[in-house]
Amino acid sequence: MAAANSAFITIRIPVKRILLCGILLFFVLPAQAQAAITYVGGQSSSSAGVNGNTTVTFSLTGGSNSTPQAGDLVVISFSNGDTTSKALTITNPSAVSYTLAGGTVLYQNGSSYDSNFVVGYEFMPATPETSALIGGGDTTGGRAWSVHVFRGVDQNTPLDVAVVTAGGTGTHLANPGAITPSTSGAWIYVAGAGAIAAGATYTAAYLTAFQTKSGSDSQDADVGAGYVTWSSGTYDPAAFTGGGTVASGNSWNAFTLAIKPATVPDAPTIGTATAGNTQTSITFTPPANDGGSAITGYTVTSTPGGFTGTGTGSPIIVTGLTNGVAYTFTVHATNAIGNSAESSASNSVTPPGVTAPTVTTDFAGAVDFQSANLVGSITNNGGANAIQNGFAYGTVSNLSTVIATTTLGGMTGTGSFNGTVGGLSPTVVYYYRAYATNSGGTGYGNILSFTTGDSTPSRMMRLFEGFIIKLFTGKLILFGS
Repeated sequence: MAAANSAFITIRIPVKRILLCGILLFFVLPAQAQAAITYVGGQSSSSAGVNGNTTVTFSLTGGSNSTPQAGDLVVISFSNGDTTSKALTITNPSAVSYTLAGGTVLYQNGSSYDSNFVVGYEFMPATPETSALIGGGDTTGGRAWSVHVFRGVDQNTPLDVAVVTAGGTGTHLANPGAITPSTSGAWIYVAGAGAIAAGATYTAAYLTAFQTKSGSDSQDADVGAGYVTWSSGTYDPAAFTGGGTVASGNSWNAFTLAIKPATVPDAPTIGTATAGNTQTSITFTPPANDGGSAITGYTVTSTPGGFTGTGTGSPIIVTGLTNGVAYTFTVHATNAIGNSAESSASNSVTPPGVTAPTVTTDFAGAVDFQSANLVGSITNNGGANAIQNGFAYGTVSNLSTVIATTTLGGMTGTGSFNGTVGGLSPTVVYYYRAYATNSGGTGYGNILSFTTGDSTPSRMMRLFEGFIIKLFTGKLILFGS
């Protein structure tokens, strides 16, 4: 607690010096993206004492938006003047309590006017709320409240260090406590409250977006809140001024908060790269720390070539690669603040290009004395669909010469295919194998065989073996041998 402090921001830019041929060159090195808290807007109001809740409808001014958006941090400071301790509340429209700064409602027992003060905060959900509720107190204690909304705050740990509270009696002039943030880019939120016979608005010229009101009733309530940007060291806010007439029966309370900025995520952990035809699939593990802002996507980059692939999770496929060239890959994560550092490099892979299909010769079915239905399968298309498939067959066991090769047309993916061969001779052993062709070559199945059956005339003639057949007066006559 001290006189008003001026806030300065020191920017340090990493610089590397290189002496080349007697010339000193300076290169500005890229730095990790820093915090980006921004002010969305604020408002303040007051009322006489009531037993129930007061609805605070958001209508922000002085910032980027008139209402909070998804992910914004809403901070409400609520002051109540009374003669006893009151359990003040701040809730959302669903009656879910805001998180209370320091986990408490502050109370100071003035000899005439008691100050009750609470600061609560909440991140807006995907569908932002349009109001909040404040409650507690009674019909004789004035109410005053302020609203401040911030964007770019760490959603995992919104407060950088422990909340500092202060309070006292004998005056209504809030004198907030000193705080020492630890994260570069933090903002300091300062809020004070007082209980007084005849209140008025506070003055705190050192605070940006200062919101102040006084609620009038039998015991008046003053409130004031604003923020400063922090650069380094301990920040000691000055005591508020104004707010009405100082009297020994008055009392006051104050909160000092360090709001932590969101940052870029940590780098993901690289997994395994698996090559395919002109592409590679890369796995990775998301970082444990998202920087306090949800990760919206990942980008994988190749070396060489700088080919990229994007997605919202693992794995990600990078296309457009050159077959036969070795590549490694890195991945970075992106959130609302920016990109993480790149991960370490993946294993080296070389896209192999298209290879000939893998084919099996399965079986021959429906075999008779002059035809058979041959069945084969493509079990791996080699990275490209077959443009032709069929069967080669003949009577030579190694198929060094063939009778014919059938062509059944193209085929998408893998699976079985079949075709009928005809014009075969009875009781002959035929050898056959399946094949398939793509842009990478032709793959062959193993050689199998089948034997055709007897023809019907042959079987009939054998029935009359040992008999003499003569034609007599237009009839066939069988004579035993």
